[in-house]
Amino acid sequence: MQSAEYVQKEMFNQTKGTHDKPHGQKCKIRIKELSEEDKQQLQRYWRTIKSSLSMRQIIDFLIEEGVISPDEWEGIDKNNASEMDKTHEFLLYLLKQPADAYGNFIKVLNKRNYSYLVEKLQRRSHSSIPIPSSGREGT
Repeated sequence: MQSAEYVQKEMFNQTKGTHDKPHGQKCKIRIKELSEEDKQQLQRYWRTIKSSLSMRQIIDFLIEEGVISPDEWEGIDKNNASEMDKTHEFLLYLLKQPADAYGNFIKVLNKRNYSYLVEKLQRRSHSSIPIPSSGREGT
């Protein structure tokens, strides 16, 4: 069984584009970047997201889904007093993350009853990112 520290390190390395091989070797992992269309949707609804999203209500879920690490969140949390400032900094962070982080962000919004934001963000001809299912429908 792998230690929690190893698993957390492994998840962090994968989100950053490297993967530990035996004997300390590194290999590159292809990570799908956030599409321009998804970036545009975030920017299009930037004010709406900032004014209606409570990071306090979703941060634990974002950490569990691997969207942001506790250390990265701590840097955002302690440097920004208001909820809107924290959300602003998180959105800047999210724009730089891989596509799966965005998909997991959408998943968390659905899980935490922000479906109206999900509808706005996905309002287009098609979504370029498949949204992972939570595996726990109705929760």
